[in-house]
Amino acid sequence: MALPVYCLLSNSFSNICHLSSIIHVLLDRLLGASKGTMNGRMLRKTFFVVVIAILLLFYLGACNKPKVAHRVATPLTSAGIPPDVHCVAEPDRVIKGVRNQIVTVRTKATDPDNTVLTYSWVGSGGAKITGTGSTIIIDTKDLPPDDYTATVTVSNNRSTPVSCTSRFVVREDDCVAGVSLFSNAKEIEYGTNDKVTLHVVAPDPDGVSLTYEWSTDRGKIIGSGDTVRLDTTGLEPGRINVRVTVSDGPCTWADSTSISVSPPFIDARPAILTRCDYKRINESRPNDECKAFLDDTMAKLRRDYHGTLVIQGFCEEKENAAIAQKRAECVRDYLIKNGIDSARVKAVSSGSHLSPAPDMPYGNKVALIWLVPEGETIP
Repeated sequence: MALPVYCLLSNSFSNICHLSSIIHVLLDRLLGASKGTMNGRMLRKTFFVVVIAILLLFYLGACNKPKVAHRVATPLTSAGIPPDVHCVAEPDRVIKGVRNQIVTVRTKATDPDNTVLTYSWVGSGGAKITGTGSTIIIDTKDLPPDDYTATVTVSNNRSTPVSCTSRFVVREDDCVAGVSLFSNAKEIEYGTNDKVTLHVVAPDPDGVSLTYEWSTDRGKIIGSGDTVRLDTTGLEPGRINVRVTVSDGPCTWADSTSISVSPPFIDARPAILTRCDYKRINESRPNDECKAFLDDTMAKLRRDYHGTLVIQGFCEEKENAAIAQKRAECVRDYLIKNGIDSARVKAVSSGSHLSPAPDMPYGNKVALIWLVPEGETIP
């Protein structure tokens, strides 16, 4: 049996058409006996129309149900994000009447959309704000000692303004506390190359970090902070002055001390430091062995500020008599050439008037180098 024409009108009626097909089959079976009669045909059509009407009403009722609204989340934009704000006061502590009394407050603010920001400032306790924008200054000269704040409110005109507070302190002059410099030695012996330990005691009533600056007129400072060492390597006898300056920012303190480098012990008697031997007759120039002895002698002379070197030349009787003086002068010239003050070196001749010692392999072919204290003479 062909389907009704209205089943082809719309895809929306597919379910209805399917049910109508089933109904046609049932009617055919139930009313098959009267299929050819007029009453049977009319009965089928009437029943079919009623069923279709019921189904149509049911479908229309389902289609006319109220629709459920679905909320779509609106994406978050930067329009509602406040700026990020940080602020700091520099310095955060000032002393009345001591150096700079200006406090600078700086603000660092960022906006996600790079929108122009506005700044509004308020100072506490009568602190007067000078300036606008992200950086202002406060002159604390007329402020009484107290704790103060500077608050900035930053706005981008699209979100809630953000406030940031910086704190600073105004104090009376508390720089009366001093510092004390100590050393573990007040005197060292020349040539020992000692390293003197220096320590400064610097109490700070506000507990602020301290800075230390060391200086000396001689020697070398090793280290930093409140404890250092003074290297005295190579220093001549005399006084060494050391100074330390301590600061906590507003306040500065200083102290100094001195260390003495004492000369070595000096024997009051003339003494032979070394000698130069000459193998050949009438030889006068110092050989390599003699030069090595003289180099050591120069180091000793530099440690003795109170002595003079006397070069005493000798000769054999069979040699030229003038060679004794020549030997002394050659030694003297070598010493002066290598840095010894000419005023502290003297060359003399004693001819052949010497009784050679057992350890003198070349007899009177020799020059003796004496260290003679002030006011003394060689024997």
